[in-house]
Amino acid sequence: MYSFPPWRVYDLGQYVVAILEGEGGLHPDDDYVDVEIWFREGGKRFGATFFTLANVATLMDRWKDTGECLAGSYFWASHAIIVRRLDYVTILRTVGHLVETGELASAFEQLKSS
Repeated sequence: MYSFPPWRVYDLGQYVVAILEGEGGLHPDDDYVDVEIWFREGGKRFGATFFTLANVATLMDRWKDTGECLAGSYFWASHAIIVRRLDYVTILRTVGHLVETGELASAFEQLKSS
């Protein structure tokens, strides 16, 4: 693992996982974070946002006041991954599973290669 603030980067050989963490790091029970995967072979990049279940509820409650999403009546996010706990182990295990099962390209958005 190495860090290029605000990115925390894990080199897993076949691919790299980059987590865009905030100044305070991850809040495991109520937070969201953007994650990118960079494949060495072919140079493909993918991105998704990881949310905790509690964070979805927090956002919907906040939207009651702001009026977003019919005043918090619904939640949507493209390429959203919902997890029970938001920590580095959970993110890396989830990404590894999605790569292993071939589901990563469906769950994540393919990004333009740089």
